[in-house]
Amino acid sequence: MTSIDRVRLNVAYIPASKVQPVVTVKETDELDRARTLMEVHDFSQLPVVRGRGTRPIGVVSWATIGRALLRNSKAALIDCIDVSIKSVPLDSDLLEAIPVINRDGYVLVVNPEGDISGIVTSADLGDALADLAGPFLSVAECERMMRDLIADCLARAHLDVERVTLILKMAEPFDGNVAGLAFGELVTLLVTPDVWALLEGGYERNVMADQLNQVSEIRNRIMHFRDLEEEQRETADPELVKADETSGSLGG
Repeated sequence: MTSIDRVRLNVAYIPASKVQPVVTVKETDELDRARTLMEVHDFSQLPVVRGRGTRPIGVVSWATIGRALLRNSKAALIDCIDVSIKSVPLDSDLLEAIPVINRDGYVLVVNPEGDISGIVTSADLGDALADLAGPFLSVAECERMMRDLIADCLARAHLDVERVTLILKMAEPFDGNVAGLAFGELVTLLVTPDVWALLEGGYERNVMADQLNQVSEIRNRIMHFRDLEEEQRETADPELVKADETSGSLGG
């Protein structure tokens, strides 16, 4: 199994795909019951089950209710069920489910037994994107600030390329390009005592070194979704493994 296989996101990643208990209606229920449940829970749709079963046969939504009532003002719940809605397993690929969710606004999720597990909506996808993107954006902002600090030290001649080369133990002399420094290298530079003294930020170096090391570890996790395990390292890109090993605990 490769590292790519291990980080594949499936539908179960979305919390709404696993809800207990799942609110449903029976196909024989009154339409008023479905409308009331949707209002009370602020749902846009509800799974519909048959009899005492828990396997979905379709979905009732505000859209299907509206269309049914336009055709017949006395429409029953059975007239409002959309049986064409596709259901996907919990372990199905999230990327493959996204087009379905974009098209219909939601997708039914079923567990391995085929019973309803949850509904994933477009709003749920938005929340998941925010959860995924938030750490990336925060780490990127931290990295930008560190680059600006190092660049400022170089511009003011408080730090020179020879010192950077020495601190980072570079095989080739540092060329002055701060943008080319890795995240871990930025941390190493900043927490070096004489460089830290240049910043005049009023923060205790050891505490901040510990915090930046934690950010570096978080960055490794979110960039790889999870740490590379030993069996993955055998098939992983050597450069990726090298970067993973050299950007861990830094400073002191």
